[in-house]
Amino acid sequence: MARNLTKVIALGLSFLAFAPLHAAFAAKKVTVVVTSEGKEKKYHCIRSANGTSYLPVKKSDTSVCKKLSKASGKLGHKKIRLSDLPSSTALAGGSASSSVLTPRDVSGTPPSLLDLAGGSVSEVFWTPGVVSAIAAGTANESQCRQFFKGANDGESGGLGACFMAQSVGFSFQDILHGETALCYMKNAPTQANIDAGGISLVSGSLPGGDITKLFSVPAGSANRVVKVPTGPQTIFVRVYSQQNNTKRGNVFAYDLWFCNGEAQTTEIQRLSVSQAGQFRSETLGISDSDGTTISNTVVTAFVKVQGSQLVFDDTKDRNAANTFGDQYQGLLVFTSDGDVRSKVFDRFGGDTRKAYTLAQVSAGSTIQSLRFLRGAYKDVSLRSPAGGFSMATQYRDTYYASAPTESLLSDLANVDLATDAFYQSFSAPVFDTTGFDCSSTADIVLNMDLTNPTLQQAVSGCEQVGFEGGDFCSSDQLVAQAASNYSSACSQFFNQP
Repeated sequence: MARNLTKVIALGLSFLAFAPLHAAFAAKKVTVVVTSEGKEKKYHCIRSANGTSYLPVKKSDTSVCKKLSKASGKLGHKKIRLSDLPSSTALAGGSASSSVLTPRDVSGTPPSLLDLAGGSVSEVFWTPGVVSAIAAGTANESQCRQFFKGANDGESGGLGACFMAQSVGFSFQDILHGETALCYMKNAPTQANIDAGGISLVSGSLPGGDITKLFSVPAGSANRVVKVPTGPQTIFVRVYSQQNNTKRGNVFAYDLWFCNGEAQTTEIQRLSVSQAGQFRSETLGISDSDGTTISNTVVTAFVKVQGSQLVFDDTKDRNAANTFGDQYQGLLVFTSDGDVRSKVFDRFGGDTRKAYTLAQVSAGSTIQSLRFLRGAYKDVSLRSPAGGFSMATQYRDTYYASAPTESLLSDLANVDLATDAFYQSFSAPVFDTTGFDCSSTADIVLNMDLTNPTLQQAVSGCEQVGFEGGDFCSSDQLVAQAASNYSSACSQFFNQP
C-alpha cells in the first residue's frame, strides 16, 4: 500500500481563548493539521501553561496530543539564538533509504544533485548517443524508443528518469532561496567584525553590549527590530520577545523582510521553532524573473538538540511546499525511512503536467550532495492529444537505466493523478505586506561594509548555500533540441512516443 505522502505537513498553533481548567492554569488550544495525500484533518489539544503537556479535546485527538507531549519537554526551556538554527540545506542531511539494495539494483556512484545542475544530463539519463542522434535527426528506432523511457531493462531511463530528479532539484531551487540572508545573520554579528569595522552601530544599543546577542530572544514583552541598509536594499529583522514566544507556544521566532530602499517590500521570511520542536520557515516574495509573479515556499520539520545546536530530526518527515504564481506548485517530502516523495503540478509552456515521484537516495550532509539511487515516476500531460507514462529507473555504473521490474513501481499503482486533491487547482499566493513596513522604526540600526576583508571572510560561504540550475532537464540545450526534433526524427517508426 502507498505510504502517506505527508504525515504532518503543518502544525498550526492557533491559540484561542479557552475556559481555564484551574485558576492558575492558563490553558491554550492548539490545532494540529495533519495532511495525508492532500486531505487535511484537524486535531485539537489543550497545552498546559508551561507548554510541557498536551491534553486531547476529543478522544480522536489522543494519539496526536501524546506525540506533542512527548516532544514538548525537549525545547520548552532551551534558550535559542538564531545561530542555533539549522539551515534548510540540511533538510535531507543524513537521509539514507532503509531498503536493502542489491548489486543488480544499483552500481557505481550516482552524480550529486549539484553535479546534475552543473553539467549536461544528455548522457546521464540516456545511454551514449541517444539524445544527440535524435537532435541531429539520425536516430534509429531503438534510440527513438528510449527518449521518454526505455522499455527493456538496461536501456535509457530517459526523460522520465530525468524528470524524477528534476522534480526535487527544481523544488529546492526555491526552498534554498532564502538561505543566503539567514547565513549572513548567523555569521556577520561577531566582535571581530565590529573591531575590524565590517559592522558598525549607527543607532540604538546592542543587547548587553554584545553583538553576538543581536538576534537572541529579548526578555520581557517588547520585540527587537534591527535595520541593516545594504546599498539598494534595506533588510529588517524582527526577533520576537520571550513573552510573545510563550503566548504562541514558541521558543524562538523571527520575521525578516527586504525593502527596495524604503519604497517597496519585495520579500518576507518568517521562521519559528515551537516548544514541541516544530520548525516552520516561510518565504514569500516577488519573483526576480518578471517582477510581478508571487512565489511562496514553506518548510516544516521537527528539530532536536544536538550539542549546542538544533538539527533536523530525520526520524520524522521533513516537508517543503512551494508555489510560483498560478503556474507551479510542488510538494516535497523527505520521509523518516529515507524515501523522497514529490508532487508537481505545473502549466509551463502551454502544457499542464501532473507528476508524482518516489525516489530512494544516498546519505548526504546537504541537499546539494544528495544522490539518487533509484526511483519511480508517473505523470500525465493535459496537452492535446494528452499523454503520460510511468517508469522506474536505477543507477547503473554511468547512467540511469530503465528498470521495468523495479519494486517501487508498485507504490505508484495507488497514485491517482486524476482525483488527488493536490492536482485539482492552483492556489496562487497572495503577497500581504501588512506588518512589514519599509518605514518601520528600528531599535537598532547597523551598517555593514561588504568590502571589509574580515566581514567578507566571515560570510564567504553564504553565496554558495543557494541552489541554481534545478531545472536541468528542461534547460539542457541538447535535450531540448532532441525534444523539439523528436517528431520529425522518429515519426517514421511510430505515430506516438
